[in-house]
Amino acid sequence: MRKEILLLLAFSFCWLASCIGQTTTISGKVKDQQGYPLVGAIVTVKGTSISTVTDTAGFFSISFQTKNAANKLVVTYVGFRRPGTSAW
Repeated sequence: MRKEILLLLAFSFCWLASCIGQTTTISGKVKDQQGYPLVGAIVTVKGTSISTVTDTAGFFSISFQTKNAANKLVVTYVGFRRPGTSAW
């Protein structure tokens, strides 16, 4: 009986360790309203310092540890305003 409990605890710790270190990779393409790729746009995971830059075709790939299901990406580019910001 004691071996079974220890085995169950060992499996529980292994499962917990695998859940804590979950890494997500997101890839995509950033385009403007006309469908042209945005070269050099900065893609950031909101609320973190994790970021990447789009390549010459507008593609990006970013990896980060998943803390919750509500992670969002923020794209910034020279000449474009973020929604909800004022130009003045």
